[in-house]
Amino acid sequence: MGAFAPPYRETAKRALEVAASGAHNLLMVGPPGSGKSMLAARLPGLLPPLEPAEALDLSMIHSVAGKLEGGRLMRRRPFRDPHHSASLPALVGGGCEEHQIFRLTTKLSD
Repeated sequence: MGAFAPPYRETAKRALEVAASGAHNLLMVGPPGSGKSMLAARLPGLLPPLEPAEALDLSMIHSVAGKLEGGRLMRRRPFRDPHHSASLPALVGGGCEEHQIFRLTTKLSD
């Protein structure tokens, strides 16, 4: 961080490191412009490299979703940046078209 970083940013960095090392969840709350998004975007860089099995699983999920670039295994951990006004269903995937189709076909097969 720069020489003019607010003092609380060191605490936030430490929390990010602890969450990354222990595979914990992290909730960042603060005023706009305090660096929450900037710190969150750097979290994948703190995580260890993907294991081969993780890379395969992640690539299969992205392939099914149509988001696998070039048909190659993913080597980097993904980072999603939801908008601050996203609803809970949008965050967990309940509002996407594929999920609605899955629910409809599941109900029809019951």
